[in-house]
Amino acid sequence: MVFPKGLLLACVLSLVVFIEAMPTNRGPGRHQKKDNCVPAFLVNATEEVRNEFKAIANQALDAAAMEAAFDELVAKHPEIQEAYQQYKTNLETKYEALSTEAKEALKAFDEIKKNTALSMEEREQQQKAEWEKLSDETRRAIIDLIQLQGDCGELDARSEEENN
Repeated sequence: MVFPKGLLLACVLSLVVFIEAMPTNRGPGRHQKKDNCVPAFLVNATEEVRNEFKAIANQALDAAAMEAAFDELVAKHPEIQEAYQQYKTNLETKYEALSTEAKEALKAFDEIKKNTALSMEEREQQQKAEWEKLSDETRRAIIDLIQLQGDCGELDARSEEENN
């Protein structure tokens, strides 16, 4: 299964906001905010750039439009351009090594993401339901694919219900 150009990047980057909101293994309740938990190419970006990134990721855009929006954002910020290109290269390499289950899950997340008939809350609920269907190994592979860095705590691949 091969993602069309841009679809993989758009799908994965839109998952960042979802993954960032996942419970962690930190402390009671495991709901501590993951400060500065971002894709690798945004580690040295300003808070403003990170917020712009999240605003794009939260939109119900098709893959081409989302990639164009990310490319436009990066073009305005030369300090992250090289890291962004490296991120895209790493993403393609890591994608090839994913299991069929993980690749199918990414496709399902993309279908949910681009469904403009759903509210943001409904998209989040469907993403969570899709996430909960996955094995721990697949969840970890997707987290690794996204290449989060910074203060992410210890991301927990299990759902909130499984942790309680």
